[in-house]
Amino acid sequence: MSLKKNSADPTEKAVEKAPAHLRKKKIGITRILVIVAIAIVVLIAAALGVEALLSFNKVHPGVSISGIDLGGLTKDQALTRLNETLGTSVQQTVIKARPDDETQRRLDALESTESTVLGDDTADEEQEEGSEGPAPLSTVATSWDISYQEVGVAIDDQAMIEEAYAVGRGGLIDFFTGRFKAWSQGVELEPSLTFDAEKLSALEKSIGTAIGIPMVNYGISIDGQGVVSITAGNDGECVDGDVFEEKITEAFIKGGESKLPVPLRKDPVDISKQQAEEAAAFLTDRLSQPVAINYQDSSWELTSVQLATWTKAIVIPAGTELPTTDANIAHLDEIIVNPTPGEVDALEFAFIIDDEIAVPAIQSVMGDLGYGSAEDAWFDVSSGTPVIQGGESGEGPNIRESIPLLEKIIFEGGERSLTFTQGIVEPKVTKEDAEAMGVKELIVSYTLNYGYGGSSNREFNIERALSFLNNSLVAPGQVWDFHKVVGNASYENGFKGAGAIVGNKVVTEEGGGICNVATGVFNAAYEAGLPIIERTNHSLYMSNYPAGRDSAVSWPSPNLIFKNDLQSYILITATWNGYDMVISIWGTSEDRTVSSSNSAWSYWDTGSSITNYRTVYDKDGNVLREDTFRSTFRKQETAKPETTTETEPTTPEPEPEPEPEPETPTPDPGTTTPDPGSGDSDQSGDSA
Repeated sequence: MSLKKNSADPTEKAVEKAPAHLRKKKIGITRILVIVAIAIVVLIAAALGVEALLSFNKVHPGVSISGIDLGGLTKDQALTRLNETLGTSVQQTVIKARPDDETQRRLDALESTESTVLGDDTADEEQEEGSEGPAPLSTVATSWDISYQEVGVAIDDQAMIEEAYAVGRGGLIDFFTGRFKAWSQGVELEPSLTFDAEKLSALEKSIGTAIGIPMVNYGISIDGQGVVSITAGNDGECVDGDVFEEKITEAFIKGGESKLPVPLRKDPVDISKQQAEEAAAFLTDRLSQPVAINYQDSSWELTSVQLATWTKAIVIPAGTELPTTDANIAHLDEIIVNPTPGEVDALEFAFIIDDEIAVPAIQSVMGDLGYGSAEDAWFDVSSGTPVIQGGESGEGPNIRESIPLLEKIIFEGGERSLTFTQGIVEPKVTKEDAEAMGVKELIVSYTLNYGYGGSSNREFNIERALSFLNNSLVAPGQVWDFHKVVGNASYENGFKGAGAIVGNKVVTEEGGGICNVATGVFNAAYEAGLPIIERTNHSLYMSNYPAGRDSAVSWPSPNLIFKNDLQSYILITATWNGYDMVISIWGTSEDRTVSSSNSAWSYWDTGSSITNYRTVYDKDGNVLREDTFRSTFRKQETAKPETTTETEPTTPEPEPEPEPEPETPTPDPGTTTPDPGSGDSDQSGDSA
């Protein structure tokens, strides 16, 4: 028996078996659905095409920035609208920043404590004159009105417009989704503001200084005796820059006037107490022993105190290695040295030798050998105009180049001995130093006779003192001190015995005669209009000196001191020929003029007196100073000098001056003279 295979699908059979009119109806519905779908797609595409055509080169409708509708606008139009709306709002915004409540309470408590310490009389006076109600407790805390100029606010308009324009233009998917979202619910973009970083930082620091707590790192101090100690530090509080910028950004976008409690954050120390203690202990140990230095056949010792006073403790980023090729840390541009506290996360101590201090100090220890053949700059005034000579470097010990080796010996250990090799040595005074001094012209010269028949010892002492003061320099604002320049005119210092005034007698004293030099210098400074700080007349009148314009000096007092109140250095020079000395003062003339007069002589049984008056004018004729110099003299006893050597001539009694006594100007507070008849308060010898 054979069987027929049935391969037909049951569904197909069903269809085949369905009536013809039903099969036609089903096919028609499917065709309609397809047509409808195609039509929808065509319509959407057409709509999008129309929308794309309408939005060509424009921001898609429904896109806004901070509530400002930019839809349908070109970039330029959108930029104009953004600036007109948001820009105007930003420019009219005022933010009133103030301390938050906790900070205000701290400031009030601080102010209250200070008022208790200082007394509250001032506060009471202010309250009586003020308006109704109690005076505010704190005058420290304040507020800051922040405008857009204050922090340099700018609208990042170009970037915002580009972002708005990009909606629906980021690719096929974004073309559909972005535009559909803009049509259906809108796209709101965040505005973007920028600030002037320097202005914003300056404002934050200003506010932080007023209401914050300064952070102070623990540090290291080295005193003049070489003792190392730590300096106290503390955590602080400063403005939280990130939060502050976020808050003021919100306020500028919002517009109008708003209040902003200033956000503060903790500002912990970068260098802890433990770090400072460990560094101080290390430094104390490393500076406890001296270092021997050697050059040619000579040796010297640098004491631990000297080493300590040349040492500097600096703060650098942790892990930084200081180069060993340059001793002076100030020359290092490749690392951060002493960074601003709070701005570097990890800091540590490093130790260096300050070569600007150490090199000249080591040269001083070594004496002339320390400068080798280098020649200091000096002023040649022989032509009548100062001409700079010298100032040339020379050969000598390579001290500056050896500072890194000295640092290695001290701070890294090893044999504490250093040998200098031959190198280039700079002079103490370079040509550049001399040029900067401003010694350009003669200000005044004063001639005084000293060779009127005195002893050879006296002339020797005078000329020796002149040699010491010749070419002495005085910086602006500094003083010229006879004792510091000439020193003690003693036998030990090469001076000889000659006539000098002791009380009201002339006797032989070591250094006799140097008062001639002091008198010459005093009169030069007098004529130059320089302030006279200290000057004392002789106890006896000496006719070879200008009446009332002498100056007595003796170790340790009296002394002659005057001040350089000019803008330039002054140079004091001296020339002599056995009869006359010429004291000259050089510098930069400020066209001052000096007028001088003196009173008539006054006499009484035991002495006499005369007063000199000096007025100094500036170049415009304004009075700079008015000085009074009163000189009181005793009568001389008839006793001869107590010496077998040549004696001083007998001093004649002064003749009264014919000039009438002028009106007495206000006395110079720095000038003191004894009362008539009292003589000098100091009975030490005046080296006449």
